[in-house]
Amino acid sequence: MIGISYTDPFGIMASINAKNKATFEQQQRQGAGLVQSYLGRADGSVGASVGAAQSGVQAAGGGTAAADAALAASQGALSNARAVQTQNAARIGIMNSDADAMRTAAGNVSAISGGMAQDTAALRGDASGLRVMATDLTGRAAPWLQTGADILNLNPNATGLAGEWNRYYASLSPDALVSFAASDAQRSIDNTRGQMVRTLTGMGVSPGSAAFGAALEKAKIYEQALLSGVKTRARMLGIREQGSALTAGLQMALNATNMGATFTQQALGATTAAADVTGKAAGVEQQRGSLEAAAGQLRQGAAGVTEAGAQLALGGAGTVTSASGAVTGAAGARVSAGSALTGAYATLAQAQQTAAEYYSTQASSILGLLQGGTSNALAALFA
Repeated sequence: MIGISYTDPFGIMASINAKNKATFEQQQRQGAGLVQSYLGRADGSVGASVGAAQSGVQAAGGGTAAADAALAASQGALSNARAVQTQNAARIGIMNSDADAMRTAAGNVSAISGGMAQDTAALRGDASGLRVMATDLTGRAAPWLQTGADILNLNPNATGLAGEWNRYYASLSPDALVSFAASDAQRSIDNTRGQMVRTLTGMGVSPGSAAFGAALEKAKIYEQALLSGVKTRARMLGIREQGSALTAGLQMALNATNMGATFTQQALGATTAAADVTGKAAGVEQQRGSLEAAAGQLRQGAAGVTEAGAQLALGGAGTVTSASGAVTGAAGARVSAGSALTGAYATLAQAQQTAAEYYSTQASSILGLLQGGTSNALAALFA
């Protein structure tokens, strides 16, 4: 039997209420499931955000570790570069000392070369003096040689001592002496005849008498004999004197020639000595050239050693500079990695906070609706 209410005679309202109740309960169950779903999603989202942020933290940590390793490697390279630079500094010091020694040696060689240049100048001066001496001796020898030749050749045109000698020799010619003697004898005869004539005349003898003529005839015979004897003696004297003169003249010619030969020999000796001294000067000059070349090579070697030291120093400085730059870069990378790690931690915290706030808000809203029993709100929520 179905009861009939006065307020709900057909049980319609009760049926509706029962249906609504069932619907509300179902909505509550769905709301509770939705809350659980949101909470699960919140946990998953938080976990995913946290995991992603933690991955970022791990990656940033890896970058930091890599930056630390790069910094340590760069610092090691810098230490090695500085050690090499220290070793190179010692080597450069030795190289500079060697270069200084080479330059000092070059200076000493140049000083020796300068002294040799003075020796060369002195030798050339000596050679010049010897050549002047040779010229002077040759000039002195020439007149002596010419004198000897003029005496030997009895050159009638000779001058000087040879000319005087040749004229003296010519004056000793037998013919000349005969002529001189005959002339002197004739003057003497003429004087004697005049004196005899004056004597006879003074005695009273007539120039036209026979006695006067006989006296003159005897005088003439005497005069001829005297003149003939004088000529003979004069010729013999000339032959003898010229012979002696020839011997003396030959000796004079030999002496003059020997004197000229002596001067000539001395001139030749001076010329030879000048040539020898000139050769020595050339030898010294050649040695000086070799020394200058050696000095130049020493200077060139010193320059090469200095340049090598400079290159070594420059290379070491470049290595240290590069290593310092690498350390600076690695330090910058370390700072950047630290900043990235800090940012990753901040991102992680932010992700966790954002996810928690969002899903907690959603879950709280739904839970409030469920606790308030507002079916319309739930219907609107699940419409």
